[in-house]
Amino acid sequence: MCFKINLFEPGLIAKLNLVHKINMKTERIIFESVSKNDFKDLVNLFTCSQVRKYLGGALDYNLACDKAERLIRRELSEQMWILRDKCQKFIGIIEIGKHHDSDELEISYQLISSAWGKGFMLEAMKMVIQYMFEGQKIDKILAETQAKNLKSIALVKKLGFVEIKKLKRFGEMQILL
Repeated sequence: MCFKINLFEPGLIAKLNLVHKINMKTERIIFESVSKNDFKDLVNLFTCSQVRKYLGGALDYNLACDKAERLIRRELSEQMWILRDKCQKFIGIIEIGKHHDSDELEISYQLISSAWGKGFMLEAMKMVIQYMFEGQKIDKILAETQAKNLKSIALVKKLGFVEIKKLKRFGEMQILL
């Protein structure tokens, strides 16, 4: 279950008053800020064809390394959490950043395939959305996914997202919610 990763304008974090070091916890998930210790897990996530099926496919190793390094240096995301299960095992990421077509915020996520179907992302997204609405006083968050990604569409609809429009991006039909 994945949403696309976005590139965000530098300095958006200052405008939004977001902080990279907000760690959170639910009953089953630990949310941490990204660090250099996450490099290998991020590369594995970005090179996984299952995870990246609706994200343009697995990245080659060098691109995945570059993307991981840039995320660790906080060049690609305004707010990002590493997700770990209660045993401290890496299970995925959630990001908040500027949507492609507007100044509105978008939530994006990727989850390792062995964690699919267990409710982790529903639990994680509830926490992040609550943090953004209550802690950051944000009143709207978008999500965009490929129209083919039925499980992700069902997930965000379960969280209360409603379809805004369909569009073609990256050569595929997308749904903006």
